[in-house]
Amino acid sequence: MKLPLLDRIVRLAPLGAAAAPPDAAAAAVVQRLCEALPELLAAAVIELQTGRLLASHSQQRGLTLGRAAQHHAAIVRQKQQAVAALRLEGEQIADILISTREQLHLLRLLPGGQRLLYLAVSAHDTNLAVARSVLHDVTA
Repeated sequence: MKLPLLDRIVRLAPLGAAAAPPDAAAAAVVQRLCEALPELLAAAVIELQTGRLLASHSQQRGLTLGRAAQHHAAIVRQKQQAVAALRLEGEQIADILISTREQLHLLRLLPGGQRLLYLAVSAHDTNLAVARSVLHDVTA
């Protein structure tokens, strides 16, 4: 399913911050996710260190990915610290799953480790294995 890039991508900045300049690479990743999973609820690329939203798409009105982006980045940074504290030599976080009764939320680092990919899908419409497979394909 082809989705026009400009109609599907929304860029949000944290409250009180100026709008971020467009990030073509981040927008392309979100576009690929939308094409691979047209039923997704939300997708975003987030700068890991700052929690800044670089590109996003949401099917749900009123969903503020800009605010959630900072929290998702903090979760990944904390899990990285936990992996380091456990001295798991050579191990890296593959993905982080946050599940609710209705939704699956996946967090995965992009190659290079500076950016985070966020994906939200309905637990009724998309199975976890499919969502993880799409994330793997998009980030490979």
